[in-house]
Amino acid sequence: MKNRYVVLIGSMALAAAVAVPALGQSSGPTATSAASAKKIANQAKKTANKAQSTANAAQSTANAAQSTANAITGSSAYNGDCDPNSATFLDCVGVTLTLGQPGRVLVNASGGQVSISAAAPTAADGDCRLEVDDSTAGIPHSTTNQPGEATTDNTTPTAENGFANTAVTSVLPAGAHTFELSCNEGVGDQVIEDSMISAVRISG
Repeated sequence: MKNRYVVLIGSMALAAAVAVPALGQSSGPTATSAASAKKIANQAKKTANKAQSTANAAQSTANAAQSTANAITGSSAYNGDCDPNSATFLDCVGVTLTLGQPGRVLVNASGGQVSISAAAPTAADGDCRLEVDDSTAGIPHSTTNQPGEATTDNTTPTAENGFANTAVTSVLPAGAHTFELSCNEGVGDQVIEDSMISAVRISG
């Protein structure tokens, strides 16, 4: 009976040795599968990181483009002499501004009206206004003023009837727009000297 116990114990020890690998040794196919899964996970992580880097670069580019579009831009111009000779408006000075995106524009203009007298002092006048792309539609209110005299000429080329016009436009679409100071002639004969205009994009 004692021999049977010895044989039984020996068989159990042998089975345990076969079933349980020695410490530090590979468990065969199970360990290989785990290593493969880990490798796949690492590769997926690298791919995700690369995709995120690409997305971050694209966002940076978009942010830079938006910053450029939002930038305050402006321009100005000058014209020394303008001679409207009828009730038709004539552009005395203009400036073109390109908007990167829709926005409003602050427009300021000024000039000096001079009456031309053939003999006795004779009054002259006319209307001057701001325009956007040869139209007043882009400006939400009237900007027309009437520089000149009521009865007697009091001007010379060095002593003008100064005037100014200012407005903030409606929201204009993206693209190039021309902003003008336009004048006509009413009573008598007049010229517009030293016309100046500036246009600055101020908001969306």
